[in-house]
Amino acid sequence: MKKSKIILLLTFAILSIAMIACAIGGGNNDANNTGGAEVEQEQAAPEEAVEEPAQEEAASAEAAVETDFPILPDAEGLTEMQGTVIFQSKTSLADAFDFYQKEFTSQGFTENEILTLNEETMFQLVFTGSDDGKSLVVQTIQLDDSTINVTLRYE
Repeated sequence: MKKSKIILLLTFAILSIAMIACAIGGGNNDANNTGGAEVEQEQAAPEEAVEEPAQEEAASAEAAVETDFPILPDAEGLTEMQGTVIFQSKTSLADAFDFYQKEFTSQGFTENEILTLNEETMFQLVFTGSDDGKSLVVQTIQLDDSTINVTLRYE
């Protein structure tokens, strides 16, 4: 009986060590890795060829996004998910703030000034007056010295 337990424990230990070794190794073996730099060069060339169609697909996807929200003229990376529109722009924070404040006010929305934030690196505007009673939220943050991220949604 003791021999059976010892054999079972040893088997379990060996299998555990083998599983850990496979996990640490990541499943890589020398048969698939045939030459470091050569493989990297071969892989780099197809990526360059794929880059142009990917950019064309992104541009067509942006063109396919339909929204009732006003979008800054230089919008890039325009996406829409579940009613939320997100994009990047080179427009300054101050100009974007003025644009959305004027645009939505002219559309009959009322700015909820208590919720308005206008900081050095971000702003938020909240408007009321939508047909369904939801608030219209504009949130923008400075990503770097020349790019802002704009999010528009109803909540």
